[in-house]
Amino acid sequence: MYKYISDVQIENVLFKNTLRFTQPSQFNDPFECTPVLKGISTRESLSGYIDENKAIEMAIESIRNTDVSSKFKSDLELRKVASDFYYSNKELLFNATYKGSEEIAQSSVQEGIKSGVNKGIGVLCLTENRCDHLMWAHYANDHKGMLVKFNTDFPFFNQQRSVDDLCYKFDKVEYFQERKEQFLVDLERAAILYQKNHCWAYENEWRVARPLVSLNEVKSGVFVASFDWDIIREIVFGVNCNTETKKHTISHMRSVAPHVEIREAILSNKQYEIFYELCK
Repeated sequence: MYKYISDVQIENVLFKNTLRFTQPSQFNDPFECTPVLKGISTRESLSGYIDENKAIEMAIESIRNTDVSSKFKSDLELRKVASDFYYSNKELLFNATYKGSEEIAQSSVQEGIKSGVNKGIGVLCLTENRCDHLMWAHYANDHKGMLVKFNTDFPFFNQQRSVDDLCYKFDKVEYFQERKEQFLVDLERAAILYQKNHCWAYENEWRVARPLVSLNEVKSGVFVASFDWDIIREIVFGVNCNTETKKHTISHMRSVAPHVEIREAILSNKQYEIFYELCK
């Protein structure tokens, strides 16, 4: 897997051995972490959570707190009226409850998921693309940065504890034409972090998330994780990378990580192609 990095990031990645895990709110896609919720659950499931006896007791307490309660001759009569009212209006009351759950899910809960993820999780993004002209331009500062190849078999990338764990799972992003609607009780982990619009499909992205509390905050809002040199297999300088940056980085990498292949990008003289040649 690969990561395109800007010239500004070279120092942090290759000289400080750190990779940034970015909060999704700082990504370039405003739809990040915004799953579409149809409601909290299906009508059938929600009805199973309703305790009828408790609902009637709540109705009785509400009546007792009003002047109307004095019109009843006994507590038994009050209970009968409250019970008759509940069962004669059960469907109406349930519809109001269900409608309210839809509105809550589509506003407060949906926004709460987005806010919670942005406040608590950082994401590292990689790609399958070894040579993508757009990604060189967008993520490597107009070819001034570099490409880094990682061996993702190392535990650094995958420490998931369970299938329900949102973090530590290195997984592929899926791309869709339409946003998927789900109920909150059935919400898939993938819908939060691993689903994007099809217009991003060219990036062939993979992700791993970590809780921000498990990372090092190097400055306000910037969280990183340290790594061992073993996970890097290759680096490629962009066609516009500064000559001094190249010399400095080559010298450093050959000293601390001699196993890493070092290449530089070269433009074709005839085609819209970019070649990678080994640095001497």
